[in-house]
Amino acid sequence: MIMNAGSAAGRIVPNLFVYRFGVYNVIIPCVFIAAILVICTLAVNTAIGTLIFAVLYGFFSGAYASMLPPMVSSLAKNDGEMGARLGVCFTFTGLGGLVGTPIAGALLSPSFVWWRPILLPSLCVLISALCFTATRFLRVRKKGTQWL
Repeated sequence: MIMNAGSAAGRIVPNLFVYRFGVYNVIIPCVFIAAILVICTLAVNTAIGTLIFAVLYGFFSGAYASMLPPMVSSLAKNDGEMGARLGVCFTFTGLGGLVGTPIAGALLSPSFVWWRPILLPSLCVLISALCFTATRFLRVRKKGTQWL
């Protein structure tokens, strides 16, 4: 519930900056911070720490969820491509969500070794942030402006 409240704020507040700075320039820091927060769960061992993590991660993951469709749509050359690009994006996102939980459960093992299932999503989020950054630099080179 707390993470969902943070996500609600994260879906609104960062979007206010998109018009000024561009969707790539707002989503990339949010995803990098989300990756760092997932890694930080290794150090969380109190109720207050869990609460702070839930609010912050909810905020930054909500920002990702709300800015992903405009970011993917900005790659389309015309309006007819938007649906296809979003479909491909959400197909792979859905597949990751489908197989990620059982993989994390297998990594947890019966002895409850928590660092392994924490490492998997943190690396996935970090790799996605690096991919977004690479896409941004390629778009900057093609478009000729820093405000994407």
